Amino acid sequence: MLRYSFSALLVGFIALTALSCKKAVSPQAQQSFSFSVDAELAKLLPDLAATNDIEKLKKNLTSLNKKSQEWCKYPTMASGLSRELTPEEKAAFANGSLALRTVLGCDTWFTLTDKTPEVDFAFAQNAIDKSFEKPIDCVSVGFLQPYILGTVAHCASLTFLDVSFRTLYLHSVLLPLLTDKDFAGVDAALTRFESETKASMSEICNSYSLQRCKLVLMAFAAHHKTGLQAKFALSSLSRFKPQGENTVLLYMSNAIDPNFMPQEEFDTLKNNWSASKAHIVAVYHQADSTNFGVYSFEADALSTVCANQFIVSRSGTYSKDGCTYFPPSRTSYKTYFDAASSTKGAPTCQL
Repeated sequence: MLRYSFSALLVGFIALTALSCKKAVSPQAQQSFSFSVDAELAKLLPDLAATNDIEKLKKNLTSLNKKSQEWCKYPTMASGLSRELTPEEKAAFANGSLALRTVLGCDTWFTLTDKTPEVDFAFAQNAIDKSFEKPIDCVSVGFLQPYILGTVAHCASLTFLDVSFRTLYLHSVLLPLLTDKDFAGVDAALTRFESETKASMSEICNSYSLQRCKLVLMAFAAHHKTGLQAKFALSSLSRFKPQGENTVLLYMSNAIDPNFMPQEEFDTLKNNWSASKAHIVAVYHQADSTNFGVYSFEADALSTVCANQFIVSRSGTYSKDGCTYFPPSRTSYKTYFDAASSTKGAPTCQL
């Protein structure tokens, strides 16, 4: 209860600060946009290419959104894909592969289940630069999380990263409404967003509360009124290569959990981060929890800034035949980052 109250106060403070300041806190001076797509995804999904035109991208993503209704029944070139699925991909699709169905737009989720992510961002910002003077290149997966990150942290740029084109489609509709020089208010923006996308902000914000979502989006619009360097990246987390000379603050949510990212993909992620030469501060957040960890990757060295104890709790259940009772359990686990980190006995994450 105390943690939630602190989080709510943090969101309110950030929003009121942004809304009351005539000058934007963020360092960018004008609006800019770019879109990049992973080469392998570009070979599979039609009509996707790098562009600096968000309206063109929005049109293409809207088209993909409609086409996916056909290929999610029968994923073939005849139903709209740019190539046929490999035998392995066909088998994976038949077996309900979450990873492949997400890429194809057949399964995706926008609901924010990360509890108090603004606390993660505040801690990471504090760990990188307490004075809010050092520019940071911010990157986030998810739907609402990038807007929270772009309000809490001192972002020189903000990258909306996702492997699902449907998530980027929602961003392509919402972001221009929030950064419009004639911003008409959050209620008007969300009315247009819901009308155009048929998505429900009440459902997206169910566990976070619609009021808190509106507060965040209001603060984001005010915070970036004088400009935003926005980037959309259609890519898996493991294949994404952070670029630039600034420190990169990368929010991963729980995308590195083994059910989403096998060990070989984590190895690919580390190799890509090494090749980028950037100093990366990565944030992991346990699903449906307030627990998170902050990790630093620089010069091929991975260390832990802080990490809470990650615990999965299960309630008591009976076997299918009702004869055996399995008592409640609490199981701790470590992430790939914890296992690979050079830090032993890292502190817990506390502001």
